[in-house]
Amino acid sequence: MFRLFNLIASFAVDDARSLARRAKRSVAVLAVASVLGFTSYIFVMAALAIWLAGALGPIGATLVVACITALAAGGLLFWLRAQERAERRRRKAAQSAKAMRLALLAGSVAAASKSAASKSKGLLGLAAIAGIAFMLFSGRSGDSETDSDDA
Repeated sequence: MFRLFNLIASFAVDDARSLARRAKRSVAVLAVASVLGFTSYIFVMAALAIWLAGALGPIGATLVVACITALAAGGLLFWLRAQERAERRRRKAAQSAKAMRLALLAGSVAAASKSAASKSKGLLGLAAIAGIAFMLFSGRSGDSETDSDDA
C-alpha cells in the first residue's frame, strides 16, 4: 500500500514540475511578445505622426496620435470594466446556486434521517444521504473559478 502512495506522489510531483516548466516558458514568451508588440506600437505611432506632420504640422500630428492612444486606452478600460461586471454576475449566480444546493441538501438530509429513524435502517439512510450529497456536489455544478473568458 505504501508503494502505491509513493507512485501516486511521484506522478503528482512530475505533473507539478511539468506545469511549472510550462508556466515559466509561457511567461517568458509573453514577456518577449509584449516588448515586441509595444515596440511595434511605438513605431507605428511615430510613423503616423511623421505622415500626419506633413498635413497638420508637428503639433497637430502629435495631438492626433495622442487622441488615438487615449481612445484606445479608454476602450480597453471599458472592456475591462465590462469583463469585471460579467464576472461579478457569474460569481453571484454561482453563490445563489450553491445556496440552493445547500438548502436542498439540508432538506434531503432531514427527510432521509427521518425516514431512516422511522424504519430503523440507519445504514440505508446514511447511504441515501451520501448519495444525495455526492449528486449535489459533483462536478456538474459549473461554479468553478477556472472558467474565465480570456479571449
